[in-house]
Amino acid sequence: MIGADSKAVPRRATLLLAGYGLVLLFLFLRVGHLQIARHDFLSTLSDQNRLRPAVEQPVRGRIYDRHELLIVDNRSSWTVTVSPQDYRDDDTVITNLAAILGIPVTRIEDRLSQRRGHLYTPVPIARDVPFDVVARLSERRPELPGVTIQMEPRRRYPYGMTAAHILGYLREINDDELASSQGEGYIFGDLVGKEGLERSREKELKGSKGVRYLEVDARGRTIGPAADRSVQPAIQGSDLITTLDIELQQTAEAAFHDTSRGAVVAMDPRDGALLVLASVPSFDPRDFSGVLDAAMWDSLNSNERKPLINRAVAGLYPPASAFKVVTTLAGFDQEVIDLTTTFDPCVPGGWPLGNRTFHCWNETHGRTTIVEAIEQSCDVFFYQVGVEVGLRPLHRMARAFGLGEVTGLDIAGEVAGSFPDAAYYDRTIGPGQWVEKGQVINLAIGQGEILVTPLQMARLTAAVANNGFLVTPYLAEATRRREDGETMLIEQTPPRHMSALDPEILAVVREGMVRVVHGENGTAKNVAWRVPGLQVAGKTGTGQNPHGDNHAWFTCFAPADDPQIVVTVLVENGGGGSAVAAPMRASTAETGRGKSTGAGRGDTARFRSRPLPVHAGAGGSRDRLRLLRHG
Repeated sequence: MIGADSKAVPRRATLLLAGYGLVLLFLFLRVGHLQIARHDFLSTLSDQNRLRPAVEQPVRGRIYDRHELLIVDNRSSWTVTVSPQDYRDDDTVITNLAAILGIPVTRIEDRLSQRRGHLYTPVPIARDVPFDVVARLSERRPELPGVTIQMEPRRRYPYGMTAAHILGYLREINDDELASSQGEGYIFGDLVGKEGLERSREKELKGSKGVRYLEVDARGRTIGPAADRSVQPAIQGSDLITTLDIELQQTAEAAFHDTSRGAVVAMDPRDGALLVLASVPSFDPRDFSGVLDAAMWDSLNSNERKPLINRAVAGLYPPASAFKVVTTLAGFDQEVIDLTTTFDPCVPGGWPLGNRTFHCWNETHGRTTIVEAIEQSCDVFFYQVGVEVGLRPLHRMARAFGLGEVTGLDIAGEVAGSFPDAAYYDRTIGPGQWVEKGQVINLAIGQGEILVTPLQMARLTAAVANNGFLVTPYLAEATRRREDGETMLIEQTPPRHMSALDPEILAVVREGMVRVVHGENGTAKNVAWRVPGLQVAGKTGTGQNPHGDNHAWFTCFAPADDPQIVVTVLVENGGGGSAVAAPMRASTAETGRGKSTGAGRGDTARFRSRPLPVHAGAGGSRDRLRLLRHG
């Protein structure tokens, strides 16, 4: 027995040691697995528990006009954020924070619910927080784990609401934009450009974020900067130099009465650079930054004056008599008219076609040549030209001028308008159910189913002024890096020559347009802004509107013998072009170059009468900008 027991003891000891060995081996392997294979994951988890990234938002690039007047700047503001991981669903944190900020608890809960699953990403709760509120939050920081206060740049608009449709505004990025911008560094709550230049030049303006790390305790309270993490500084966005003349823009917008609606476009006909792209009424871009109040959004959308519509590029109107230059060129192209051609005279009683009679706006023109018909805007003359030309050639000429398509402007929101063709009438009236002459007679004087934007009419006028080149309008001229001041010109689409246009025929059209303003019988002969020694070539128009008062047009260029600027004015429901659009004058704030009018904020300013920028030369400042190409 003793011998058997003595043999069993070593076996038990061996088994016990083997068990200990296996346990130690398991522990060794487990530690090795945690320390080696899982090191990166656990290290990250540890850092997430003790570190909080504080994103440093870059200073967004500023925006300047062509004279380098600052039209969009930045200012500092306070933003309050909450890190969901740190407040641990503690209702008292949200309740206390809402009380200090003066906002409903549900607003904070809604914001946090949008980022469920992103526990370590700070969620912006309130922007542009007043300093006294920031002070109260700082005093109670121990009671508010997960709540941080960050300095964030916000946009400042020295000229108030001026050029709001062009500049655009900043708003929080939405889910669709986040999904489509993977890898570009955006996170929930970031402000991005919406509409206008803020949107189209977002890449250059936004800059690059920086980051610094803060160390927190187990309750999420900030201890201080993390000593083992370096700070990555933010990189400022590039500045943007535009083609705008902000004072002319201001003048154009001030030309409209408080109840008026419309648009003004001023363009360099040589290359498409836009000096003015005004749409009235406007809106205040500051109201859009961050989370737009629902009541404000409803107010803007329900406003019967539709301030959010950029009428210069998205307002559609019949071009009326301003279109007669296209009819003229189609008539010459089809050899229907020449310099001596006359038609049935314009007399009381109108001009008969089929079983209808078509009237002129002033049935005393008599028999006219083409130059006289342009000068006096004789409908009867152009009725007959249109009927002789026909629908297809007229449609072809209109499309050559870019009607029915977008111009290619470098901001979003443009609409194409329309010019009907035979297929259109087949669809809307029915094959064989429409008479070509009956349709084209209205099209020939810019009525009927033609719809154009003010920008398209300015582009058309520029092609007449520059001897047959179709330009692509643009607003963004150059960018300038903040770190080294290097200026880089933005590549533009070169003008396209319209080979179908005969320079000698264009000269005839220009002569008629000069007589519109300076001729004895010109429809714009009584405008008060004419300047001695300066010849302006123009065309008035009155667009018929079945839904209300007529729309008033005036489009022109100057100087007539060396065009440097095109100006197109549209007054929505304004009445007659010669009575309303052509003689428009502006009341603009007498604040001096680079000063704000305070528009939209209730400021009181002294006003003076100032003409629209029809005789402002575009060449000087434009030539200065061209020097950027050569440094």
